[in-house]
Amino acid sequence: MIGRIIASQFVRFLFVGTMTLLFDAFVTTILYRLVQLAPGLSSAIGFVSGFAINFFGNRGIVFKSSNNFLLSKKMQILSYIALVLFNLSTSSLLIEFLVSRFDMNITILKIVFGAIIALWNFIIYKVFIFRCVDSYLKSNN
Repeated sequence: MIGRIIASQFVRFLFVGTMTLLFDAFVTTILYRLVQLAPGLSSAIGFVSGFAINFFGNRGIVFKSSNNFLLSKKMQILSYIALVLFNLSTSSLLIEFLVSRFDMNITILKIVFGAIIALWNFIIYKVFIFRCVDSYLKSNN
């Protein structure tokens, strides 16, 4: 039963992540191609616009089993932002190092790091950021 719930949440997590990626890419492309903003600025705006979809999608669709979350919405948002900044800085620094030092393929690295980040994000969201009071009480009895 618990395994089925986690699998269902993970499928919804992948759905929300895919929608976020598509929206991010759409906004980035429109800003770069039509509005003719710089690539970095277009990408940053796309990333931030995807952030809002991703946060509320994960909160409302993936981990929706209860609105009785352990953390307040404000603390969820702050924790989420901290995790996003950690993911962004860590992956960017590692990719920069691996590409410049070892001439590794940036596209493959983005995919590999994206998959790793998605897995640890799912665990962090479930165990910490979007944890419900009832699951917290069960684990402490």
